[in-house]
Amino acid sequence: MKKTRTQKIITPTEIPKNDGYVPPEKETIYRLKPDLRQDDKEIIAFISEKGGQVYESELRKKFLMPRTTMWRAVKRLEREDVVEIEKVDQQNLIRLKKMEDQK
Repeated sequence: MKKTRTQKIITPTEIPKNDGYVPPEKETIYRLKPDLRQDDKEIIAFISEKGGQVYESELRKKFLMPRTTMWRAVKRLEREDVVEIEKVDQQNLIRLKKMEDQK
């Protein structure tokens, strides 16, 4: 008899609802961070269209980027204080941060 491995398929879970969370406008981010790269602006626009928070796997599917490349882009945005990364069920939830003039 030959044993076969069953592959564990991780499906994206529902994004947790945060009642007090209001995502910043992408134009506000562009105005406060004019030196962002074009691909970073496209990532910000996509996150903004999705309600201000999205899983990293959705970003990879949308932009057809390898995992490492997308992770570097997300970390670059985190260093710029544009997004925050939260672990949710073995996945990274990318959320737009409130900008200074929106507080």
